[in-house]
Amino acid sequence: MNDSSINNNSEEITIDDTLNLDKIDPLWFINAFSRGFYEGNPAAVIALADFPSDKKMQKLAKEFALSETAFFCLRSPDLAQLRWFSPKQEIDLCGHATLATASVIFNDIYPEKNQFSFITKSGIIEVRRYNHLIELKLPLEEIIPFTPEEKVLNALGKSKPSESYFAPESHNLILIYETAEMIKSLKPDFPTLLSIKDLPFSGIAVSAANEKGYVCRYFAPWEGINEDPVTGSAQTYLAPYWSKRLKKKILAVQQLSSRGGTMQIEVQPSQLLERGTAYTYFYGNLDSGWRD
Repeated sequence: MNDSSINNNSEEITIDDTLNLDKIDPLWFINAFSRGFYEGNPAAVIALADFPSDKKMQKLAKEFALSETAFFCLRSPDLAQLRWFSPKQEIDLCGHATLATASVIFNDIYPEKNQFSFITKSGIIEVRRYNHLIELKLPLEEIIPFTPEEKVLNALGKSKPSESYFAPESHNLILIYETAEMIKSLKPDFPTLLSIKDLPFSGIAVSAANEKGYVCRYFAPWEGINEDPVTGSAQTYLAPYWSKRLKKKILAVQQLSSRGGTMQIEVQPSQLLERGTAYTYFYGNLDSGWRD
């Protein structure tokens, strides 16, 4: 096993040789925030000796056509570099694909471990086993009041939100509705949303309270994802809002997409603990020709 160090120069980070990668790239398809085949958010997870060009990773993510494809490189027995690509672009933060990659680490690579860390575009993300769940430590994001254009609201459906906010770090619009039924009833007109130019946001999170916490949906046609099945990163701004409003530190979250998924959130003063399960439905070896 090679020694490793963390610094600002990625070229100086050593490569772990645990997987002995050469002509093949281990590939997993995993449903995150799920215990079964037909629920949760599917992610592709690929183990690499080192990252090929951004163009090649983007092309493969487009080919898989999942919300995100995760690429990771082991750097030591405790650390990996992790990157996420949607079908259209690289993503700064992705919860479900991080959960999926953590399940690969804990189940297939280092089953003796209970903790691990990822170097990402959003900083170090620590993961650990939490009973039968996997827990991610994610940052919190503050939101500010924001009034969206009326044509954006009309494109989402007949129900109208009672509050609206903007998450400036992740560039997301947040719409709060009165009931979970209103969230379910939304039928976004994605061609109309895509036709609206110069929007300050690249995703829309809609949410409402329920008896155990809150429900949500997430739309991001600008990133190649009309509706995300389950969105871990959206909780970095939704959970603090609902924690304060509902006066709860631990919240049950249900995403009301067609596939659906659930997670448990614990809001702490300086971080978010996001917990969920992962279901692996495919493992194989991808021929390295995609990166030649």
